[in-house]
Amino acid sequence: MSAHGSDRGVRAGSSRIGRLRPALAAGTVAVGLLLLTVVTAVGSWYRADLRADRTVTQGGEVVVNEVEQAIESAEARLVAAAGLFRASEEVTREEFATFVEDIALAEGMGGIGYIALVPSGELDDFSARVAAELPGYRVFELDSEDGGRVPVGPRPFYYPLQWFEPEEAFDRPHGFDSGSDPTRLAALERAATTDRMIASPFVRLFSEADQDGFVMYRRVVDPNTGAVEGFTVSGIDVGELLAARIPESVGETVTWQVTDVTSTSDNSNPSSEFSRLLSVGGRTWRVEVAARDGSPLATDAEQTLLVLIGGLLVSLSAATVAYLLYRRSETNRELEHLRDLTLAKDRFLASVSHELRTPLTGVLGYAELLRDHNDSLPPEDRQAMIRSVADQALDLGHIIEDLLVAARTELNQLTIAKVPVCPQAQVAQVIEAYGADIAAKVKVVDQLPPPLRALGDPSRVRQIIRNLINNASRYGGPRIEVRIDEVDQMIHVDIADNGPPLPGDATEKIFEPYQRAHHTSGQPDSVGIGLSIARTLARLMDGDVTYRCVGNWNIFRLSLPPASLQPEPVAAAADRSSAS
Repeated sequence: MSAHGSDRGVRAGSSRIGRLRPALAAGTVAVGLLLLTVVTAVGSWYRADLRADRTVTQGGEVVVNEVEQAIESAEARLVAAAGLFRASEEVTREEFATFVEDIALAEGMGGIGYIALVPSGELDDFSARVAAELPGYRVFELDSEDGGRVPVGPRPFYYPLQWFEPEEAFDRPHGFDSGSDPTRLAALERAATTDRMIASPFVRLFSEADQDGFVMYRRVVDPNTGAVEGFTVSGIDVGELLAARIPESVGETVTWQVTDVTSTSDNSNPSSEFSRLLSVGGRTWRVEVAARDGSPLATDAEQTLLVLIGGLLVSLSAATVAYLLYRRSETNRELEHLRDLTLAKDRFLASVSHELRTPLTGVLGYAELLRDHNDSLPPEDRQAMIRSVADQALDLGHIIEDLLVAARTELNQLTIAKVPVCPQAQVAQVIEAYGADIAAKVKVVDQLPPPLRALGDPSRVRQIIRNLINNASRYGGPRIEVRIDEVDQMIHVDIADNGPPLPGDATEKIFEPYQRAHHTSGQPDSVGIGLSIARTLARLMDGDVTYRCVGNWNIFRLSLPPASLQPEPVAAAADRSSAS
């Protein structure tokens, strides 16, 4: 009986072990899956958090850079306008309108104007003189209750807006006395004491409802007495400025806020992920950038935390090791990336000053001639010099455009549209923008059948063609030809010149940033990014820019795919890997 009982006990024990095996296996699988879940959650959370921080930081740098570039661009136009008034005894309405049209407005600028400084006893004569050129002109201020235009009250000095272009902007503000507004008056009084640009606090721009703009002032002084005669002025809408300049890819992931903190004593840390203080016209702005709600950067922190707590109870050590190893790897990559950016920035800044000096020298030279010999110059010579100043300012705009493309490319924020483009029309627009001396040198040879179109971004195609013609004009021979043709299912625009050929080792080197194959005597060196930008833009449009020498001709070829190969418009980003 005992033997039978023993057999039953063994069988019972084996049965219990058999029943436990599925539970043990399930437990093992559950523990394994839980451990895998914890490691995956840790990695996913950290990558998302790091990606969000990096994207917000990059977006913040883009916003700050665009604000700084826009302010610098607007300030350059006010300086140029101040130079026009400084160099002339009197600037007519027609001359001022032509000048503003030639230099063009920067993004966010509502217009450019001139404010005269008029003593009280001279106000009637001033109004009559301006009304002779601008019928209906009168000096006014805004009613404090309904905002209507009313005659100005008695004051020792008035600051009426004499000229403003475009004329119809801001509901024709001509005659508005900025001295009637204490905020604007304070900024004008600061501007009268310095040669720097002065900005007002954020105010409601003329005829607008929101208080999201500010006014920039630059004084104009008499070159003989040094007395302040007036001010060049521009109203800038910050919202429109950022909407026009911030790339769409950045706007989809982050939000930004610009606050004037000049007068605040709040030094607490901002709640946003990115914050930077900027000095703008004697005022301090705080730019704050945060992840946009609903964007891929927004993560469910509570859910991730719950998963991590559950996982840490099972395998804290494994999660910690994985986290630390990943952290070290990402930190090393970030440090290497920052070192590369620092080197590129140093190389970039070292070259920029050379290119900007050339048009600035022209502007200053003509301004000094107008200042010193204004009375002896015939009217046609004065107009020619004014047009030259405007042309040099336009050259500065082209240089700034190239620099912005280079900066956005390094930040992987450059976006290219792909639509059908007429190469002949783009060539014609570029040549038309040049002066007669360069346009006369350029011969267009069009062998492209009329129905054919290239696929690309029209503004970027013009930028490439302009850079190639500039390169040929600066370093090439006296003859320049633009040849348009289709070869091997590609649309080609060749910029050819009969100058000396490039050395064999420079045919590819010239397409690298900051590289030059020629150092022409009597001409300053350029930044050396024109050909690099041309190739970068072409390749983003699935084309290329190449160089070859055929006979006595140096040929820089822009190649683009025909629109018939890709009929649907698409967009190409500078950072294709990040897009994928």
